[in-house]
Amino acid sequence: MALQLTRPVLRSQPRLLAAAQFLPTLMFATVAAALVELTLLRLLSRVAIHIPDVPALRGVYSAAVQAGTVTFPVAALLAAALVTVAAMAMLPRAPILAIPALALLGAQAALLVAGESALGTAAHQWLLAVALLAVLFYSTSRRMALFVAGVGVAQAAGLAQAASANLAAEGGRALPLSVAGAGESLLLVTLLAAPVLVGPRRWSRRDVIAGGVVALIGAGMLFGNASTARTLALWTFGLGMPLPALLYAITAGAMAATLIALLRTGAIERAGALTLIVLGGFVPPNSYQAGLLLAGVMLLVLEQPRGPATTD
Repeated sequence: MALQLTRPVLRSQPRLLAAAQFLPTLMFATVAAALVELTLLRLLSRVAIHIPDVPALRGVYSAAVQAGTVTFPVAALLAAALVTVAAMAMLPRAPILAIPALALLGAQAALLVAGESALGTAAHQWLLAVALLAVLFYSTSRRMALFVAGVGVAQAAGLAQAASANLAAEGGRALPLSVAGAGESLLLVTLLAAPVLVGPRRWSRRDVIAGGVVALIGAGMLFGNASTARTLALWTFGLGMPLPALLYAITAGAMAATLIALLRTGAIERAGALTLIVLGGFVPPNSYQAGLLLAGVMLLVLEQPRGPATTD
């Protein structure tokens, strides 16, 4: 499985063809940088505060966190570049769908120059919601469309509630938190259905076993040290966890099994796109994670099978 655009479109747009050729490389670099940032900055720095101080490990901890801090802007730049190139790849077939993504990048640049504000943050959240919903209209397979719709609508609900909360600081009215809760519930159901909607047709027993192991580890973390696990889920992935904890563990196992199965069957690009969606989290708290989420969704619908389809 390779990430490519339909040939007739690209032949008439040589410059866009040149840009689209960078998509796989950019995606792999972004996934690698984001995983390093997640491990060293978002996870290690937050887990280490719960571990007794070991003087011998202070230097290792400081170096790891510093490496994560350096990786953060690199990953953010790569995510922005990936969204830009993905939007350029969409332009020939559906320019109206690429415009919201490009507008989002402009809003991110404006926030960097003008500084954060409640109004600016709300505008960024609304633009991200519109960009995600716009992708739903890009032609793709039925099962892929269902998955992208679930992710897009779920995120849009959460973003709408978060944007309204920011506008409330300016005298507006905030939507009830139940809107975000409904969005997170829909996202969880969508990710739980990932093996059927975006997974390969051919599964092996090892894929299922690996997913089961991840689900068991997740359940052990959630029930063994619930407070810390829930805090990490909120800080790292934006999950408020309104549903039973066991459902989150099962969903983690389903996603792990799907990613492993996709890698085993050679659908590396689809696995990378799903990884970006997971790393973006629910209602991304910053422009960096917003870029990861949007890039992942855009890459899923841009994906076209080469030869017989195995993951449709």
